[in-house]
Amino acid sequence: IKEYYSSLKEVYGFEFDIPMGAINESASILANNDQQSTAIELVLYGTKIHPYSATLYGSLGEIHQYYVDKPELAREYYQKAMKLSKKKSIDRLKYKTMMEAVSK
Repeated sequence: IKEYYSSLKEVYGFEFDIPMGAINESASILANNDQQSTAIELVLYGTKIHPYSATLYGSLGEIHQYYVDKPELAREYYQKAMKLSKKKSIDRLKYKTMMEAVSK
């Protein structure tokens, strides 16, 4: 995915940031295909490009909760996602619920 977006610079003459959705979807596919460490690497890279993305931090929480069984890290990422979500948003409620579930 990094190579693809880098190659666009050669075609169009300027750099493209990898869209958050492309990172998230690619990480989901990787995680579902037993490539969790690569998925985590990709999402962490995505948080450098999109540091205010609650979605990416939420995805890190999900990967750590469901795929690598690290509830303490899942909680941290869900907390970060909650902080980045707008107050009274459905996303904020989702991350709060997920954080509470992993805390049990």
